[in-house]
Amino acid sequence: MSDYVFAGIFAIVYGFFMAFLGEKIIDYLLLRSRYDLTFPDDIYIRGKNRKPFLFTLSAVSSFFMILMLEPLPLVFALIFTSCLIIVTRTDMEQYMIFDLTLLPYFVLAFPAIFFLNLPLKDHLLTALALFLIMLFFAVISRGGIGGGDVKLLALIGLWLGPDLALLTFAAGAVFGGVFSIILLLTKRREKGGYFAYGPFFTLSALVILAIVGFQG
Repeated sequence: MSDYVFAGIFAIVYGFFMAFLGEKIIDYLLLRSRYDLTFPDDIYIRGKNRKPFLFTLSAVSSFFMILMLEPLPLVFALIFTSCLIIVTRTDMEQYMIFDLTLLPYFVLAFPAIFFLNLPLKDHLLTALALFLIMLFFAVISRGGIGGGDVKLLALIGLWLGPDLALLTFAAGAVFGGVFSIILLLTKRREKGGYFAYGPFFTLSALVILAIVGFQG
């Protein structure tokens, strides 16, 4: 069996797994926080294409990870991928990144750092630096960037370390900024209005993770 065939089969299986698991997790998160949602009356409408989205993003990202990464980094990459995909979807649907999604992955980052022999100090400092940077932008944006985005970037810094996390931050900021300008120019978003910024960081992290993996 060629590497591409194996990667394709695994990607399909992982895609179905994430579509099923992600759907259950997101339903639980939305139900648990139903009174705090940004669009509580549009849960069904905004979530109607959720399963195909979860399947496609999971399958495509895992396909490239299987081809590019060694077995142990691949395991941890797929674990972190599950977080990034769920965060992407909840932020798209409700402009919300839930603490309950992020917290387990803050814990799981430490065995990943240990078993992959990554520099713990560098990863911790990166997480702190990105937390402070995003906190600054959250303050000056007056709600344009939320607390979920701040914690998400800290999590990305903890998992990916200085070089890859900063690249993720830069890519997400650029693409998110361009998209925001396009929305303003096409009058699909009013000045000062909100939109989901988190997916630009999560998708950037997914691409980097799929191509590079983890760097010590």
